[in-house]
Amino acid sequence: MPTLPAFDILLPVLTFTFAQAFVSAFLALIFGFAGALGLQWVGSRFGGRVGRFAEVFCLLPNVAPVLVFMFAMFRFTPMLRGFSGIVVAHALLNVGLVSVALTRAFNDKLSGLADLAWIEGATRTRFLRRVALPLLKGELLALFLFVFAICFASFAVPMMLGGSRATTIETLIWQEIRIGGEWASAIGLSILQFALLMALAFVLGREPATPISTTRVGQPLLSWAGGFPLLAVPSGMIVVTLLENPLAGLRLIDGDVGFSLSEIVVSKFVSSFFVAILSGVTIVALLMAIAFADPQGKVRRLLWGAVAPSSVITGFAILYLWRGTGTATLFKIAIGLALVATPAFYRLSWDGLLSSLRGQRTIGETLGGSKALIFRRVVWPQAIGPACFIAGLASLWVWGDFALSRVVAEGDVTLALVVQGLMDSYRLELALTLVWILMIGSAMTFFIFEGAGRVLGSKSQT
Repeated sequence: MPTLPAFDILLPVLTFTFAQAFVSAFLALIFGFAGALGLQWVGSRFGGRVGRFAEVFCLLPNVAPVLVFMFAMFRFTPMLRGFSGIVVAHALLNVGLVSVALTRAFNDKLSGLADLAWIEGATRTRFLRRVALPLLKGELLALFLFVFAICFASFAVPMMLGGSRATTIETLIWQEIRIGGEWASAIGLSILQFALLMALAFVLGREPATPISTTRVGQPLLSWAGGFPLLAVPSGMIVVTLLENPLAGLRLIDGDVGFSLSEIVVSKFVSSFFVAILSGVTIVALLMAIAFADPQGKVRRLLWGAVAPSSVITGFAILYLWRGTGTATLFKIAIGLALVATPAFYRLSWDGLLSSLRGQRTIGETLGGSKALIFRRVVWPQAIGPACFIAGLASLWVWGDFALSRVVAEGDVTLALVVQGLMDSYRLELALTLVWILMIGSAMTFFIFEGAGRVLGSKSQT
């Protein structure tokens, strides 16, 4: 029977989890709003092409493997641990995502009003306080809850920066499974966290997605030069870290470090490559299955609000249902990572794609086409390319995963787990060299999926 830890253990963990998620989301929202003003300034000052490049640059922490960002945190903030370390890391990770989302909201809801207010002589502060904030109240609340849910279910950041006294629900579940062997307690905690995440999913599912506008706001009331430097800090940390003597660790690889160059490149690299490809293929299959079903109503709201399943809960479920070891571990990691990534990408882009195809589905049904025929002739040609692109983006994250992999794996079976172990022991020069090998592998899988999407999409249209 599922149980819960003693109340004097559970209450501090719940309090800490809620507190770090709340403060992280609040900081990401505050700095993300300033960053959105900075992105508008870049677009209006240097043109749309530079503005789009700036958006991509500020999303680098979300696109690059999370291990790369954690390595940058180790380099720039070596003393930040516990509550402050977790909060700063979560805020920096999500500030770019919030900024891009708010930029789209600016373009969609405030463009005409900002032009009129500027002509009438309103100041930026007055316009933001009296007009922008009230009109964007729904978007701000949705973004806050979205980031809160991500931070609430985060495992990678608390595991590396939390320390012994900064325990979240995720890390407590991991400790119950791996250290204490308390499966009943882990099941109880998993049920509790799942219920809390579903409650957040219900709230998030009530807020419609912000439409993407093609117009860009280009006047002073919604732009601020000081916002972009704040926004560029997380990406700048990653770039500076990667360019800081990246080959220094080569002289250590074949030294007395516990493994050889051949073991790293042949064994761990190949294992990581296999996991990335398999998880990408699984993601494509899941996305296309969703496209075939075309969920609407309550099912769509649930999918849209789910954000992402807990890594620990997902890993725990796979570990409980599938006890195989050896090569089976790689399959378990790949499937688990696909299950975690798919809901997030559904919310960010897949739901919008399915909505744009709904009119063509209706025409096909009116003409008497079956669901299978409409999917094969209408949906598949237009969806397979984006699905492969999403799988390629997800593979960048898969290469750097050490959270779910640490739950499922018996040892350091992937390159990311090797790097995480080196970072824990502060052998950072060698870890940086292996991070570059990891990034090369992630780039390879991204271009494989991108190419596969183009080939499959072009063949479907012929």
